[in-house]
Amino acid sequence: MLHRSAQYNFFLFLSLCLFGRGLCNSEHISPSQNIFISSTGTQSTNSTCSIYTIQADSSQCPSQYSGSVTNYTCTFQGIYGATGSAAVQVTYLKPATVTITGPTSVSAQSSLSLRCQSDVSNIDRVTWSINGLAIATDKQILNKDGSTLTVSPVTMDWNGTYLCTLYQQNLPSSGSCEVKVLNLPNQQTIQVDPISIYQKCGNPQPLNCCIPLDSSSVYTVEFVPSAALQLGNQVTHGQLKCFSANYTATVCPQTAVFTCVISNGITSVSSPQMQITYWSDTEILICPAMQEPPNLPESPNGAQIIIPCQNTNPSLTGNITYTCSNKQWTNQTNCTSVVVFNQYVAVQNLANGPAPAQQMPTFIQSLSNTTQTNKETIASSPTNINTIVNILSIVSDNSKNVQPETMDNFISTVNTIVNNTQVWTTIRDKSSDLLKSVENFAEQFTNVTSYTSNQSNTNIQLKGQTFSANTSYNQTFQLSGLSGGVTIGDGSLSGNSCTVVSIAYSTLKDILPSDLNKTINGLVISTKVVQGTINEGHFNVSISFSQSNDSLTNPDCVFWDFNISGWNNRSCSPSVKGNTTTVCTCNHLTSFAVLMGADDTNIPPEIIKFLEVITYVGLGVSLACLFLTLVIEAIVWKSVIKNKTSYLRHVCLVNIAVSLLVADIFFLIGAHLERFPDTPACTAVGFLSFYFFLVLFFWMLTTGLILFYRLVYILHDTSRKTMMIIAFTLGYGCPAVISIITVASTAPRHGFTSGTYCWLNYTTTKSFLAFVVPVLTIVFVNFVILCVVIFKLLRPNVGERQSKDEKKILVQITKSLAVLTPLLGLTWVFGLFVAAKPKNATYQILFTIFNSFQGLFILISTVLLDQKVRLAMRNTLSWTTQRSKTASTLTSAGSSENSQWKFPKKRRPLFPAKGFFDFSESQVSSRDLSTGSYNVLT
Repeated sequence: MLHRSAQYNFFLFLSLCLFGRGLCNSEHISPSQNIFISSTGTQSTNSTCSIYTIQADSSQCPSQYSGSVTNYTCTFQGIYGATGSAAVQVTYLKPATVTITGPTSVSAQSSLSLRCQSDVSNIDRVTWSINGLAIATDKQILNKDGSTLTVSPVTMDWNGTYLCTLYQQNLPSSGSCEVKVLNLPNQQTIQVDPISIYQKCGNPQPLNCCIPLDSSSVYTVEFVPSAALQLGNQVTHGQLKCFSANYTATVCPQTAVFTCVISNGITSVSSPQMQITYWSDTEILICPAMQEPPNLPESPNGAQIIIPCQNTNPSLTGNITYTCSNKQWTNQTNCTSVVVFNQYVAVQNLANGPAPAQQMPTFIQSLSNTTQTNKETIASSPTNINTIVNILSIVSDNSKNVQPETMDNFISTVNTIVNNTQVWTTIRDKSSDLLKSVENFAEQFTNVTSYTSNQSNTNIQLKGQTFSANTSYNQTFQLSGLSGGVTIGDGSLSGNSCTVVSIAYSTLKDILPSDLNKTINGLVISTKVVQGTINEGHFNVSISFSQSNDSLTNPDCVFWDFNISGWNNRSCSPSVKGNTTTVCTCNHLTSFAVLMGADDTNIPPEIIKFLEVITYVGLGVSLACLFLTLVIEAIVWKSVIKNKTSYLRHVCLVNIAVSLLVADIFFLIGAHLERFPDTPACTAVGFLSFYFFLVLFFWMLTTGLILFYRLVYILHDTSRKTMMIIAFTLGYGCPAVISIITVASTAPRHGFTSGTYCWLNYTTTKSFLAFVVPVLTIVFVNFVILCVVIFKLLRPNVGERQSKDEKKILVQITKSLAVLTPLLGLTWVFGLFVAAKPKNATYQILFTIFNSFQGLFILISTVLLDQKVRLAMRNTLSWTTQRSKTASTLTSAGSSENSQWKFPKKRRPLFPAKGFFDFSESQVSSRDLSTGSYNVLT
């Protein structure tokens, strides 16, 4: 039996033990590779083994062979001549020589790059630490022979001893270096006074530049340009060290700009600019000087002076802008509490430090203490709240393995800043950032068995629970008189154990924006799965909400969509329990709420039912009429396309009928699929309905433009081919571009359809605007064209008598309106009335009737009222009938050379018209005005 080891470092003791009696000589042990290890060893025995030992040292294993694998074979010969062999595989690892290259000193706010290299190339992993603290891996890049550490920006936490450890399998090798970081103020911590000011010519203007007090750092401070300045003294104000200078203009009027440059010997940072505008005392409108803080100088009308907030209150930082208008000063304040601002600077330094996740719990506790101590100051200031939200965003992005105590501190901070909802009016857009930060932080919650946050918080409550995947999850909340609950059904999650965290907010309903003239009527509840896997095909969650306002109706279950920073109702459906509770059933998790509002329509249920009946009956009639229109067009096609204009008109008519027919079919299919609003089939039907309705309107536009062209540009002629290319490009190309762009920009965010119907979204992505805007534009253009038609009808032709029959003109106008209104889509104007007055049942009924029966109106206006179509249809049917009769006569009478027949002079027409037309002789003049507006197209 052969005992062997798989890995040897520095010194190799290869012991080969063979049971039994025999001899194992050195020449029988040989490497299979050309490694610089001597195969000569020593032999020994014991009562059961023959042992052969090889000893190697580092000189026999060069760096380039570290990690090499060598196979040794030992041959055994017994005392009776029997032989046997066994092999051992040996990996040679040489301890690496590690060197770190890079600067020995660096300035804060700059970048640092350290290169860790070794003399071996088989590096498996690298770790970095500073002052014994492990450095996050996101700042490291692993190379073949080492690693590069890159830090930007450098903070004071990067000052100290760096240790780089390289691993060859389990063999560590380390190198270290010292890096000194020289402090330098961050530009946002440099305070200058003034930022912008006006001064009369000849008056001196003091300049002040203050930086945070730091006794361990040495800075040089210089005002640039410095030629015309008189430097003042250095003064300490609280935690600030201030440098001063004075400037007096030698040329007036002028604008002088200065900066304060702070250097630490390696690099420098410049302050915000200080601007002084000198003016002569010739202005009429002047704002008086203010002798008390903020000590504003006399300034001309329109002057804008910006000074630090510290000039009025030392506990504030930021700027105050004063504007001179009509001899009066107005101001706009942008001030933040110094303690809050310092917390913001501190969290930025932590986030840019070596190990932010390890240091965040201490910072969060400090932040919680600060918000509790300064509760009133923070909750009453939009700028303070805005800064706290920014802090929480950084905290959530840099936290890992959040413990219950840390979670309490975090929730306590959030509870403070959402207490005063009125203050959020000017910073409502930050509410989405706050919600995202809380959810991200909750996802890092660990060690949760059954947790409830501090119940003294009245604005937010967090609950967490770890449970078995085959059981359900239930949590209930009571906050500020509002209640709610979350239930995740059995089988919705999978895993050995699942951890779910839910957060309820009582005041966020007044902070987050609402949509569609509705308000959030209850708690806002977020739920996140911290541990476990969501079973996509079987997941369902129910969220119950008690209503904060019982007078509101029409609940809409929505979730906060961070992609659009707004509410989305996709994959959620409401149901009402009693009069005060709404239950939302959804198939995903995020932040949910119920939007409710007053009854927007006030239309009785029987009217709504009547509208549904009209819609389906009208669509059925329209489909039949459109089919009949296409059949008639096919029958009379050759008879009605005698000239270019008539050809183009009938091409437009056929495409209008086809597009409306297909659009109505997909509309009915979409109505059937509304039970499955989130399926790909519903999205596909919504897209096709959208496209063909757009095609319908663009062909209506094409019809209107052709009519306009033939009316206005009488002497201009364009080839049929060119006009057909333009017509089909406009009719099908433009809708394709609009529909493709719309679906490409909204479908990835699941916002193409509404989530309730197989139609465009009108709440979140507003994709319905891609339909409404083109349609309203086309309706407007066609309305203008209709006005042109009426004007042309009222205008006498050349040579025509001025005393034309007014009654005949009125008939012509009536026919034009009857024909062109449905053909040009003008019935959709009623949609504007519905949008303006949704409570008006009359507008609802008219809109439904005119658009559901649009196919019928097209049949009547374009076929039954078209004289040439009627004549062609009668001619076709009469010729067929006469041919049948003639064939019968000839058959009965036999063949005769003198046989003659004539068309009957009178017959009952299929489509009665005023007067009688003999189709064998009669022709309709293309300029006869008796056919109204269609006449100009035929």
